[in-house]
Amino acid sequence: MTFLDLAVIAAVVLGLANSLAIVLLIRLANAPSRPPQGLAIGAAIPTFEITSLAGSRITERDVAGRLLLLLGASCRPCHGLARQLASARTTLLQRLSILVVGDVPADGDNLLELLSFMPRETVAHDPGHAVAERLEVFGTPFAYAVDRSGRVQDKAVASNTALLQELAGRA
Repeated sequence: MTFLDLAVIAAVVLGLANSLAIVLLIRLANAPSRPPQGLAIGAAIPTFEITSLAGSRITERDVAGRLLLLLGASCRPCHGLARQLASARTTLLQRLSILVVGDVPADGDNLLELLSFMPRETVAHDPGHAVAERLEVFGTPFAYAVDRSGRVQDKAVASNTALLQELAGRA
């Protein structure tokens, strides 16, 4: 076998390996995203207390029978969802409690300002992630449909207002 033969074989093998790697990357990119684990369906919302933007206290009892939406302060999809909600003319907003998680950036879009259309007593800021951690949410946007007894009826990565409307029907 000549050097040229070996070079051709090596090129073919490397080309096949590269093609396989590309196919695997495409499959991974198109795989359905798995939501952050979150609380189990049927689990009780754990006790928590946080102050709303209006200065009132919000506890786990206040989110019973509501849709609890967690949005990351620096999360681009969360900012987009907030803009969708602001332009939505729906009863969904009346059933929504929002928890903004993480530090609000000093410059750029301020998620708390984007949420100014919401009643201030239904929005809270969790800069240290304490409440989000109690709710076992480590990725945003994420939503829980909480029934009147304070139990999780459904949960999902909150990608759009149609999904939120669907979840709200289960709260």
